[in-house]
Amino acid sequence: MVPKAFSRFFRDKVGITYTSFSHIMRAAKACELFSATDLAVPEVSRRVGLGSVRTFDRVFRQLVGVSPRQFQRTARPAAIDPLPRTATGLSGSGGEMADVG
Repeated sequence: MVPKAFSRFFRDKVGITYTSFSHIMRAAKACELFSATDLAVPEVSRRVGLGSVRTFDRVFRQLVGVSPRQFQRTARPAAIDPLPRTATGLSGSGGEMADVG
């Protein structure tokens, strides 16, 4: 299958372009690495396959809403929380109970 045909097929079946899908998966893996390790931003960028830190920063910021460094500063404490906020019924803002139903 030629690249253009694959791109069209993928977009028709999944609803987003392959590039968008790839960026989403790479950002998700980066979030995982930031939460579980103390790796520097350039190393995370390299490990998820977005070798250029500038590109990584742009893509990550577009998808996650904050820069990789901002996420990294806040992700580590969340990674050691034994109960995810969604499991405890707490919202992410100030610890108040979320409306569950």
